[in-house]
Amino acid sequence: MMGKQKKIRGSSRMNQSPAAGRQTEPGKVNRKLLHMAAFFFVSAGIVCGIYSNTIRAPFLFDDLPNITNNVFIRLNDLTFQGLMDVGFNSICSNRPVANISFALNYYLDGYDVAGYHAVNIAIHLAGTLLLFLLLKMTLELCRGRGTGGLIMPEHMEPWLAASAAAIVWAVHPTHTQSVTYLVQRMVSMASMFYLLSMVLYIRGRIMAGSWKWALYGGSALSGLLAVGSKEIALTLPFFIFLYEWYFFQDLDKAWLKKQTIRFSLALVVVLVLVLAYSKFSNPFNVLSGYSSREFTLGQRVLTEFRVVMHYIGLIALPHPSRLILDYDFPLSYSPIRPVTTLLSMVTILGLLACAVFVAKKDKLVSFAILWFFGNLVTESSIIPLELIYEHRIYLPSMFVIPIAVFAIIRYARPRWAHVAIIGLLVAVFSFWTYERNAVWADEIAFWKDNVEKMPTRARARQNYGEALSRAERHDEAIIQSEEAVRLAPEDHRTLNCLGAVYLRSGKADKALSFLTKAMELDPLYVETYNNRGKALMQLNRLNEAIVDLRKAVSLHPNFYEAHNNLGAAYMELGEYQKSAVAFSRAVELNPGSIEGHYNLGILYIRLGMDSEASRAFSQVVTLNPDVEAAHLILADILQKSGDREGALRHLRQALRINPGNLRVRQALEGTGAGSPGID
Repeated sequence: MMGKQKKIRGSSRMNQSPAAGRQTEPGKVNRKLLHMAAFFFVSAGIVCGIYSNTIRAPFLFDDLPNITNNVFIRLNDLTFQGLMDVGFNSICSNRPVANISFALNYYLDGYDVAGYHAVNIAIHLAGTLLLFLLLKMTLELCRGRGTGGLIMPEHMEPWLAASAAAIVWAVHPTHTQSVTYLVQRMVSMASMFYLLSMVLYIRGRIMAGSWKWALYGGSALSGLLAVGSKEIALTLPFFIFLYEWYFFQDLDKAWLKKQTIRFSLALVVVLVLVLAYSKFSNPFNVLSGYSSREFTLGQRVLTEFRVVMHYIGLIALPHPSRLILDYDFPLSYSPIRPVTTLLSMVTILGLLACAVFVAKKDKLVSFAILWFFGNLVTESSIIPLELIYEHRIYLPSMFVIPIAVFAIIRYARPRWAHVAIIGLLVAVFSFWTYERNAVWADEIAFWKDNVEKMPTRARARQNYGEALSRAERHDEAIIQSEEAVRLAPEDHRTLNCLGAVYLRSGKADKALSFLTKAMELDPLYVETYNNRGKALMQLNRLNEAIVDLRKAVSLHPNFYEAHNNLGAAYMELGEYQKSAVAFSRAVELNPGSIEGHYNLGILYIRLGMDSEASRAFSQVVTLNPDVEAAHLILADILQKSGDREGALRHLRQALRINPGNLRVRQALEGTGAGSPGID
């Protein structure tokens, strides 16, 4: 009889939280809203402050193919079909939600980088608020059921403990790569929807009445949005199930046995999603990706044990000197080559064993360990991705960092000491985050920092060289690019980079030899054909240039720059009709390109089509009012058409841009119009 009573009591805990079925008092509602408002304003102030120096940080690295060079996100009309095209035709077609968010940024601001950063910071702030809610509800469940364990901050209100933990997580310096690195909105957005799904599920779980089904539906929709942002969210069904078992079912094994069918169905759903994302092709084809990697499947799996330990080290000590975008992480060739591989394996297995051992005594610690490793499994297992990136810590750290904060609250003595320790932690992490963001804010400083930390990483030197070249620091750019080739002499990308750097410095003949070698190593690399076409144009070998540029656009029909260069080559040969087609395609692909509209305007002038030229140059000055040459050409066209006032307006604009232009000043004085507004 006693056993039956115990079972009934357990069943009651399983199906109902302490708050379920009760009306919430108005005073409690007001206090909850006050707590949320207080947390939001404090966290918003801190997060906006530590990321304020990134608002003009440039597009970097994978931002270029996914955002600035991605023709599909250039959304000009806000239609459902347009959004679908953006979502599913972009480079990362498996991440339509993130793609659509980039397109909406473009629709509102073009390529004004501030808007993209503002959205990323807002997503991080929303994730912080959702983490606060998730932690608060989890602490309340643990306290109500008496299952908090040794780490439960018993002498502090759940909302205060959750606030402290969420803020420490929000200011953690490793998250700069998920927030400041614009393309990794994919990670922060997936994590935000992941948390929203869990919060809605838990809220539905403890709520009585019909509203719970709306919350469950919202949870499912949020889960789909998370997966549509990045595939890391495929673990969500498993963790909702695990959360249910841990915090609602008190690890009841009998319940677990009963749920075998449901759990199996959840796994089937995940499998179907995986197959859908791979377009129902053979899932083992993913392993073919190792053919283009510098490591084998076995080497990657072994190395990831050490990578995961490095992640743990970064969570514990995230000093900016340890933060890097492009790692040169040494491979593991066997469990004892290096021996730290075996040590890492033993440590990770030990932590997983600890999660099982302490599950009954301390659910929070156990769940946090499983959360950390479970949310790393998609990117730290057999899939042939890059070995290491710091943004992969973003979601997995969401329970690990709070556990450390809860431990401080629980065990710091005297009691006021935990306030001082957590305050100091927030201050130090905030300073380090701001310091790291200052590096992200400057392209040259960023890649220089990466090269200094990883001097043997060819790709980092390649990007450093390209950044220096764009800044017209050609001698330094050549040094870095040549070193990249020395480190990776058979890598077509480093050879292409060196060729492009020589090209920008005006050394087309030297560029040609490296670009030709790059083309031999990879005959399908479109960038090389475009760059070699430009080199041949500089050498006045126009027919050969056209062959390369036509190859570039055949390999990549949406490659704006190649179309633009092809148009320039045809124009120099006098083949104006073909030039017009190429230039028109270029501006169609990239309506925000000043160079494309300018070239099209020059072509129309050569063809004597003044009205079309006027439209092209008007577009140039709309995009950038400080293009002096465009104003001068427009002034000439308007003067010929008899629009004297319009011509004077553009002459004044040209003189504003370049007050030292004597010919413009004399032209204005000759009209008797003077130069109003010019000092």
